[in-house]
Amino acid sequence: MPFSATDVLLIQPPATKAVEPPLGLAILAGHLRAAGYTVATIDANLITTLALLAPERARRAAGEQPPTSVRRALKQAQSSLALV
Repeated sequence: MPFSATDVLLIQPPATKAVEPPLGLAILAGHLRAAGYTVATIDANLITTLALLAPERARRAAGEQPPTSVRRALKQAQSSLALV
């Protein structure tokens, strides 16, 4: 049976801490690739976390006059999220 462009799609749902990479997904993908399958993975957990922490969304949630600590966090948000 010939394999298609992507034989298996593995998805990590948004249910765990985004700071913890989906190790189980990586292990499963590695085994499937070793068996000859073409595998694609989606880390929906990370995608969801980044969307929720998007600087513009955070600014709207902070309101017009946020406390100093929130203003500082918003100022550094983009550079901090780039590290994730």
